[in-house]
Amino acid sequence: MRNLLIVGWVMLAATTAAGCSGCSILSNDRGVLSGTLVDEKALYAAEAADFGAEAAAEAAVDNGFLKGPEAAKASSALDAAHAALVAARAAWAAGDAKTCAERIAAVQALVADAWAIIPQKKA
Repeated sequence: MRNLLIVGWVMLAATTAAGCSGCSILSNDRGVLSGTLVDEKALYAAEAADFGAEAAAEAAVDNGFLKGPEAAKASSALDAAHAALVAARAAWAAGDAKTCAERIAAVQALVADAWAIIPQKKA
């Protein structure tokens, strides 16, 4: 047991001397995990916004409040939002936080565009 402990200390000293960032990774695990959870929560919020806007647009079309070119504009914005959401999911799965954040921002902007088109009350 003592030999195993000595070998462990020697390996740790060697990696530290060689400039390996193993120690900083160990001390930074909490920050990395926290950032990942924040990204994941933002992704869930973007998914909810996309789902809610699609449901509202569908209800508006079904009830006759959203017709013709306005319905096509809303549908186009929601299709683009869904595509951005798929790209955000892929970026999150790949660990690309920057692209994930950019795609989430795109989803939010496109959903906002769709909400601006969807009538909020009967005209």
